[in-house]
Amino acid sequence: MLVERATVGPFIQRRLGRRIAVIVGLCAGMSGLGGLWVVLDQTLRTERAITRRLVQTIAATVMASFASFDARHGHHPIEDVVSELSRFPEVERLEVFDGQGRIRWSTDPGRPGRLVDSRVLAVLSPTTNASTAESRALLTGQVQVVLPLRRTSTCLPCHTKSSDPIGGVYVAGSEPELLGDVAGYIKTAALTVALAALALTVLLMLLLNRAVVARIERLAAVMAAAEEGDYFVRADVTTHDEIGLVASTFNRLLAKITDLRVERIETQREMTAVKDELGLQQQLAYKSQLLEQANRGLSARLKELSFLNGLGRDLSSRLDLDYLLERFCARITEGLAVPEVAVLLFERGEGRLRALKTSGLDLNQSVKDTPFDLDRGLSGQVVREKRAIYVPDMGSDERALEYRLEERLSGSVFVVPLIYQGEAIGVLGYSSPVVNAFPEEERELLLTVASQGALALANAQLFQETLELSLTDGLTGILNRRALESRMELEWSRSQRDQSPVSLVMVDIDHFKVYNDSQGHQAGDEALRRVARILERSLRKVDAVARYGGEEFAVILPRTGKAEAIEVARKLRRSVEQADFPRAYLQPLGRITISCGVATAPDDAQHLEELVKKADLALLSAKQGGRNRVFAIEAGVAAEQDQTGRQLPAVGPLPTPAAPKLEEPYE
Repeated sequence: MLVERATVGPFIQRRLGRRIAVIVGLCAGMSGLGGLWVVLDQTLRTERAITRRLVQTIAATVMASFASFDARHGHHPIEDVVSELSRFPEVERLEVFDGQGRIRWSTDPGRPGRLVDSRVLAVLSPTTNASTAESRALLTGQVQVVLPLRRTSTCLPCHTKSSDPIGGVYVAGSEPELLGDVAGYIKTAALTVALAALALTVLLMLLLNRAVVARIERLAAVMAAAEEGDYFVRADVTTHDEIGLVASTFNRLLAKITDLRVERIETQREMTAVKDELGLQQQLAYKSQLLEQANRGLSARLKELSFLNGLGRDLSSRLDLDYLLERFCARITEGLAVPEVAVLLFERGEGRLRALKTSGLDLNQSVKDTPFDLDRGLSGQVVREKRAIYVPDMGSDERALEYRLEERLSGSVFVVPLIYQGEAIGVLGYSSPVVNAFPEEERELLLTVASQGALALANAQLFQETLELSLTDGLTGILNRRALESRMELEWSRSQRDQSPVSLVMVDIDHFKVYNDSQGHQAGDEALRRVARILERSLRKVDAVARYGGEEFAVILPRTGKAEAIEVARKLRRSVEQADFPRAYLQPLGRITISCGVATAPDDAQHLEELVKKADLALLSAKQGGRNRVFAIEAGVAAEQDQTGRQLPAVGPLPTPAAPKLEEPYE
């Protein structure tokens, strides 16, 4: 089967028309052969029926001859019948036998006297009918008929004692020669049918190839083109048969596919457009986000710049250190929302830090007045290393802030050095009770603020130093004559406003020229500085001491009456007298001493110039009275001197009541 499929298959299976033609041809051939077989069978049956009828007729004729027998003549007609029938080729054998089966007459001369076949004799059995005997005879391949001879009146003379039937007739007829001719005809017809079937197959192949296969091939070619992606190709629809219907349906399918393709392309375009639009929207959203971030950054930057600009204006508006520190801390706490701010000044000469200004912190005065060494705390480390230190959680850090040692800190601290020209001039401390309160971007702004603060603090210090140089004596470091006059005007105005007394003490170093000439100018300058320090340490903070000129000094005592001023002058005299000076024993009085003149307003003067003159007159009186003493102008004398303008003689020392020694600054 596999070989047949391999050899015949390509020829048949590759072409639909071939398969259809071969199948139709085979069906036609088989139908023709089947028809021939039916014709042959019917012919044979007909011939056999004719032969059987002929044989039956012959048997009936033989039986009829017995009816015409006349015993008087002595000659039986059956002999003539048998003799006559023996000449017919269709009668192969004719035998007449009696009831015992013995043959009496036969077309075969050698058969009379013999017994017939037991099967033939069995036909005469009462249980067997003629049709059954006939059918059994036909099984031998011949047309055989056995008919019983019934006893009639004609048979009585000869067969009085015989049973019924008295015998039988056996006729055997052979098949006619026509059957052989029919077989030949059948073979010829079969060959003709085969050739006709072959011709029909070829014709069908040609017709199917033209009417079916070629159209199917064209349709297949269209389908192949469509399979390759050409959805615009169409099949030819020339008929309305099944193939045309398939082609039309395929064309509609291609049209649908084309529409779907177009819709798909449009959908893809729309999806691409949507994707592009989504991409653009995402880019726009991203750009918007970036722009928003940039705007927030710019807004924050503008806010920072605005803050820095305002801070710069405040810091540059005035050079007063107290005002500057006040505005600086206020700006930081208000503009940057920093809860706690502290500004510490680095005193380079002493190598210590001192808290100048705080905001948001409740520090007592002792902490503000106490300097801090650099070897402890965050501020000292910041000054030493000249770098900012951020502690996000002070609760987990062992270090502390010097100005808050008594507190257990919690929250975050950002300590920044104040750098000016590469040197640390102080520390700016930001603190908050919130942990990690200063993110990186905010710390950058705080560093910028610290830079501005450092510059402003340096400028204020420079201005203060310049101001101090213009208002202080270059040798002694105390106020000079110009500063003294400004201070005296200020205190005089305050005295007039508050209706309070103000006193002026004029001080002169006794025999200073002798000391300066004998010990040299350097020793004299040192003596002046020493006396200035003694005077400054012996006074209150509200008091002021200034170098009036040469070896003379002036002391301003606000809110101080004459009695108190005299006591202050006596304390100053004792402090200088008790101080040790190099080679002071060579002085005329054996020590460095001072003389003091005291005047008080409004008791001694109604004008500032009058107060200065009265104090100077008292000093002159002290020097004329022997030096190393304190003199005060009496009110009546002072008034008379002012009115006449005459040079009065020296007034003796004022009687001083007993009083305790004042060795420390009075309160």
